Amino acid sequence: MDKKDIQAWQQEKAKELFAYSHKLLDAAKDLSEHHLAEIQWGMKNAMESAKSAAKNDLAKLRDLQEAASKEATKRAAAYQKK
Repeated sequence: MDKKDIQAWQQEKAKELFAYSHKLLDAAKDLSEHHLAEIQWGMKNAMESAKSAAKNDLAKLRDLQEAASKEATKRAAAYQKK
């Protein structure tokens, strides 16, 4: 192999490696987009769960307040009778 043959072979290998690097970059981009979609889906589900938990907690709080109000009314009525 003379110098020109070696140069041609090196150029061919460089082009091949360049093509592989582009394939790897494309695969990394696709993977990143997939991970981003999963993260967004997880965040959406977490927000929905948090909203649901907050609604349930608010409903429980209302029930507790209502029960406390009824108890206070009973105590006030009993106190006024005395």
